[in-house]
Amino acid sequence: MVAAGRVPEIEVDGNVKGVTGDDGAAVENSTRAQTVGDSVIKRSARIRGAYDRLTGELFERGFIV
Repeated sequence: MVAAGRVPEIEVDGNVKGVTGDDGAAVENSTRAQTVGDSVIKRSARIRGAYDRLTGELFERGFIV
C-alpha cells in the first residue's frame, strides 16, 4: 500500500520503479500512459483495417461465403 500523497512511479511496461512524493511524477506517468494508450488504439485501428481488407478480398475471391 502506498502512503497518502505518494505516487508509485510506473514504467510503460507496467513495472513499478519505486515511490515518490513528487506530484510531477503522477502527471508524467499519466501523460506517458495516455501516449501509450493512444499508440495502442492507433495500432489496433491499423490491424482492424488490415483484417477488414483481407476478409473483403477473401470474400470477393469466394474463400469466404
